[in-house]
Amino acid sequence: MSKIHPHKPEENPDFFVYFTATAETLIALALIVGFARKYTYVAAGLFSLIVWATAEGFGGPYTVGASDIGTAVIYAVVFANLLAMNYYAGPARFSLDYYLEKRYSWWWHVAEVRRPASDSELATSSATLVSQPA
Repeated sequence: MSKIHPHKPEENPDFFVYFTATAETLIALALIVGFARKYTYVAAGLFSLIVWATAEGFGGPYTVGASDIGTAVIYAVVFANLLAMNYYAGPARFSLDYYLEKRYSWWWHVAEVRRPASDSELATSSATLVSQPA
């Protein structure tokens, strides 16, 4: 009989323990320093959904009156909201991505949901707003 999944957690729990600890640590570090925010939010949301679907069993136990859906799905919602805020707020000034975008012009693809406005575009638009009479 062939094995469907050769690396089940019951057979080798060390791999899953260390993988989860490493993934959570990398997510935490990326969130603290603001590194690759777009990809971090998406990966962290997917990781939270995987944890919710496997380890938390979709928020079980399934009994009458049970209303706790689990915490990991809430984390997925938080990461989706962070991604939406990244879209509307633009570059975060106190993040590593802000400085990487200044050094590498292509980094905004990794960090931002949409292309950030350049400094000259911001200066032109603010000068236009100031010069128009009320």
